[in-house]
Amino acid sequence: MRIGVGVYLEADLVTFSERTALLQSGHVNEHVRSTILWGNEAKSLITVENLTVPVAISVPLQALRHVHARNEPKREQLPINGGRRGITSEPMSESQMGNSHADFLIDARFFDAPLKLVVEVKRSAFPRDVREAIWQLKKYIAAMPPGNSRVLPLLMADTISPGARALLREEKIGYFDRSGSLYLSADNLFVLVEKPASKQQARSLNNLFVGSRAKALHAVWTFKDQWFGVHELAERASVSPTTASQVLIELERREWVSSKGAGPSKERILSNPRALLDEWSSYVASIKPKPLRSYYMRMTNIDEAIREIDRICDETGVRYEISGPMAGQIHAPHLSKISQIHCRIDHGGEGLLRKLGAKAVKEGWNLGVIDSNPRHDFLFRQRVGHVWVTDPLQTYLDLLQLDSGRSKELADHLRLTKLAVPE
Repeated sequence: MRIGVGVYLEADLVTFSERTALLQSGHVNEHVRSTILWGNEAKSLITVENLTVPVAISVPLQALRHVHARNEPKREQLPINGGRRGITSEPMSESQMGNSHADFLIDARFFDAPLKLVVEVKRSAFPRDVREAIWQLKKYIAAMPPGNSRVLPLLMADTISPGARALLREEKIGYFDRSGSLYLSADNLFVLVEKPASKQQARSLNNLFVGSRAKALHAVWTFKDQWFGVHELAERASVSPTTASQVLIELERREWVSSKGAGPSKERILSNPRALLDEWSSYVASIKPKPLRSYYMRMTNIDEAIREIDRICDETGVRYEISGPMAGQIHAPHLSKISQIHCRIDHGGEGLLRKLGAKAVKEGWNLGVIDSNPRHDFLFRQRVGHVWVTDPLQTYLDLLQLDSGRSKELADHLRLTKLAVPE
């Protein structure tokens, strides 16, 4: 199979040593160096009837528009290993079709069948971006004259979000991103290669779930079915209006909120809580839990111990919040017995632990203290009866990070009953 972007890679696999030899030979110009994707670096593998076919698609997207702009015909053959393998540079196909355009076209072959990939390029792709790209691709393909090659639409991007991928698959639009993930679908051709996101891609996809942006996202959740503006969000999340605005722009790209109005009076409402919760929970499940310091304290029963924590914190002015299974049980009773307390304690917690008579232990603990960040924690805690607890959303996220007992079962119950978002 040959796939390239102005540059065809004709090889089963180009090894690292062969690549080095090519680049050092001086026969490959800077344009070729910046656009070709070498087989063993980020290849996607298609397996059809036990035949593994390497797919080489250029991925450094900053160079793609430069590729499209090149208009001088050029062809050069570079022999490797006696000429069995080689690189051929060829002019691009016409990518303007009436009033429609594609970023570039790729001529390819799947076994002996010619293919023409019509490609739209995005730096990053979320559902809103993808809808625009789908419209552009379909418009271009509809204007193409009949030909012998099967035409397949393809979206290329550095990063493609899970929601965008699902939408593309639903519309039978191919995609390819920097990780090497690839999807193509036609009558008798189906290719799906899913690869883990790189660290750079993960940062792009998950920046909503950390720091001040996570506080703003949490505040969006608390508005539930209410319309709100940028300044209302900033005030509730204790973030700057700039941060609140940036988060809302990202949520619109992901199609998690709907909007009305314009300018300073523009308002949003959370319209897709399931997608928000799914991606946030996936992120939380992928990271290391915050360190838990374990203690043992004498207690007659767990309710009495919580009352004592609340009393001492109230007297000393130390903020705290009960989390984990106990918080889940308070919000949505489900388990018959809980024997451990998870909590966050603000600065001054060491004095609290001394007054409780809590001793640090490695095993047999009944009090677990989660490392807290005073700037981000406690903002959304709720007073339920005689105790401060994490709100249902934070409780759910905390439960997903616990690897013990029936935490996952309780998290699912909380999601269904209190968050009202089914799996």
